[in-house]
Amino acid sequence: MPGLEKSSSAFLRQAANSPIDWWPWSEEAFEKARREDKPVLVDVGASWCHWCHVMDETTYSDPEIAEVINKEFVAIKVDRDEMPDLDRELQMAVQAISNESGWPLTVFMTPDRKVFFGGTYFPPKDVMGRPGMKKVLFYVLKLWKEQRDRVNEISEGLKRAIEEWKCQSIGLADYDSLEALMNQVASSYDLEYGGLGNSMKFPHPTVDEALLEHSFLTNDDLGRKYAVHTLKMMGRGGVFDQVGGGFHRYAIDRDWGTPHFEKLLIDNAELLRDLIEAYSLTHEEELLFLAEMTVGSVKTYFWKGESYYNSIDADSEGVEGGFYTWDYDELLRLLGENWAKVFVHRAKRVEGRVVLRRIGWRQEIAKATGVPEEVAIDELRKRIEKLREVRDDNRKLPFRDENEYSNAQCLMAYSLIDADFLFGGLRGYYEPVVNKVMNGRPGRTLTSGKEPLPEDLASCSLLLFKAFSARGDRRLLEAGIRLAQELEGLVESTNSSDNPNESPRSLVTKALTTSRIYQGLEPDQSWFKLMPFEPTFQAGLIGLGALVAKRAWAHVVVIDEGDGAFEALLRSAFLTYHPFKLIEPVGQAEEVPRSVREMARYAERKSKAFVCTGKSCSTPLYTPEALTRTLSMAR
Repeated sequence: MPGLEKSSSAFLRQAANSPIDWWPWSEEAFEKARREDKPVLVDVGASWCHWCHVMDETTYSDPEIAEVINKEFVAIKVDRDEMPDLDRELQMAVQAISNESGWPLTVFMTPDRKVFFGGTYFPPKDVMGRPGMKKVLFYVLKLWKEQRDRVNEISEGLKRAIEEWKCQSIGLADYDSLEALMNQVASSYDLEYGGLGNSMKFPHPTVDEALLEHSFLTNDDLGRKYAVHTLKMMGRGGVFDQVGGGFHRYAIDRDWGTPHFEKLLIDNAELLRDLIEAYSLTHEEELLFLAEMTVGSVKTYFWKGESYYNSIDADSEGVEGGFYTWDYDELLRLLGENWAKVFVHRAKRVEGRVVLRRIGWRQEIAKATGVPEEVAIDELRKRIEKLREVRDDNRKLPFRDENEYSNAQCLMAYSLIDADFLFGGLRGYYEPVVNKVMNGRPGRTLTSGKEPLPEDLASCSLLLFKAFSARGDRRLLEAGIRLAQELEGLVESTNSSDNPNESPRSLVTKALTTSRIYQGLEPDQSWFKLMPFEPTFQAGLIGLGALVAKRAWAHVVVIDEGDGAFEALLRSAFLTYHPFKLIEPVGQAEEVPRSVREMARYAERKSKAFVCTGKSCSTPLYTPEALTRTLSMAR
């Protein structure tokens, strides 16, 4: 100990040569603090986090600050990707103290692991009204040495308040809570640029999906319009990589123009699913284009042979966004003036360089360049490919974290299965992950012996269900059910906040509900307990809870009779929008599910599909068109 250079965490390894004696989160670290009667400083961050690197390179590299920390504190580094459950607990505590959350997270704890002070980023010295770390350290030390009773009072009170808060429930997620979410979105929606609020913005895939679900349940298209507009505005902004595809973590401005440039696997997994869902409902060409580019980014930048990189850093060769930004003269030389305008429409600058931003879609591109509308997107693709070749051949790719965290890995493979039915040729990019899950119980990572978190088991279970629906191998279904059974009784121990990624509780309830329906059993509405968060922060759980409360799931049975029509029916089942559908392919020699067995027995000996909702099923459907029509109306 500490020995950070041998850590499985890239974030901890990067701190191995720090002047501060960082420890990993461990009993040994807290024992040292107890033995020496010292407060504990915990720094929570991630390898992809730009401001975490800034704080390491400035605050924690300051000799005076390092000397004070080494002498007076026990310092611990935590990788929030490796320990998201701990991160959620610490974020909650710090937000209660300072009304701040995010990364880097700076936490001060007692040796018995109770939080008594904290914040986020602290510069070395006071800057623009923000206290410097030197001032913070001396304040904490004075509190620790001279007002220990006050420290104990704060820490005990905070722990008690959080425990009481976590035990609260504001009811069950149902249709009324979906209406409340819709009302909240309507009151804070940015009509010009999409998204929520009018300042810094994160993508919120679960909110988009809940809006689509609201439109599905009500036949009111306002939710659909909100979701689609947001996706388009993000896709035209700097938060989307206009050259390589895929989304950066978030934007620091209202119009999605200036991102922090880190890319996370889990963000792109959820946003790819979001785009595919929106496209399957609307068939809007721009959404398909964004989904295709996002798939391209996974293949080019995230795929590492048998699994995916967990994240891609924001900085390249010491420059924030250096891999992604451009010199304007370089764009002019490569594209010419008219096409350069397509990529720098109201563009922002970072470190003096242009953040690319697309002017619009087919009509706007044709007007700016003078090409006919019917070829505008083909011409756009040619310019994108030219920029990508120049960029990738001449710039150093940012650092990529190789850890295979099960939650993110399985969610990306899940989304790629859907994408495969749109684009084809993707089986080699998800099947190795499916095989890893099948060939051994997943842990915190796909191949580690560390115990999985509930969201890991849930995501892996959902991936196996999705793979079963694509391939019809019942071993996948049975393995998915076994993983879901491990989640029984864990729902109330999970957090329901989408922050902004889908919450553990939403994923767990989705896996349990899917497992129950595949087994012909009823979902348990008591799983859908909401915590005291705003509706938009529990959109994943609320959307699913509303569908279950309305019994609005669809069980689609597709039977192969060996006549060559099965694949088209299965593809139709995948590409028709329904917010909660479970597809069950049945091979020629397999037993037909009980729910449709009698009808199948007397139906024509042709490949066919049945759409079951509640306790009733459709008549046999022999064409993709009939299946699409019936499934899209199934409530």
